[in-house]
Amino acid sequence: MLNRQSKTVEEAITEYKRRYKRMPPPGFEDWCHYAQKHNSVIIDDYDSIDSPISSTRALTPSQILEAVSSAVSSAGPRLVSYSTADSAFEGAIFFRWMGGKLTNLFADLDQPLPKLSLALNALDEPRVLPDHDQHPPVRWIDQSHQSTWNRTTRDCSISRSTSKYAHISQAISIQTKLPFIVYAKEAKDLRLYPEYVNMYGVF
Repeated sequence: MLNRQSKTVEEAITEYKRRYKRMPPPGFEDWCHYAQKHNSVIIDDYDSIDSPISSTRALTPSQILEAVSSAVSSAGPRLVSYSTADSAFEGAIFFRWMGGKLTNLFADLDQPLPKLSLALNALDEPRVLPDHDQHPPVRWIDQSHQSTWNRTTRDCSISRSTSKYAHISQAISIQTKLPFIVYAKEAKDLRLYPEYVNMYGVF
């Protein structure tokens, strides 16, 4: 993996266009220089970041800002905000270290970042699910002390009645002593694990 990473900005641009079928965003060259300056070993492989945010590309900047503002204002103390414009941090004081880390990270940029408003999850676990019927598709629903099964599985792609499910289920059941993941994508589909239905949490 490390050997295939781009060594120059030109290589990184070519790989970005090949991988994502679009031009790199504004500032991409500056990011490459910054990554190389800080000896980043990963330049190209960010599919795990690009895929989850792909649905937001259809939104306007104002819709995204509205979603961020709405989430932060209604989520309670566990979601905080940070602005790159003035390094302003809003949130519970015991999470203020997050703002300090970002300020230090951005301090040695060759040129300042554009004005960004970031919503930061203060817990090290995912807690936000996209609601495809909502525009903008971010809202905060309190599911504490309630089953989250129906809400977390309604957009899962695999139906238990399909032959694909039967094939995957059989492969999973073959595993005995060491339950290695055989199908990475399907392992994330909660409908394949109905035994979780009575558990609390976001799995």
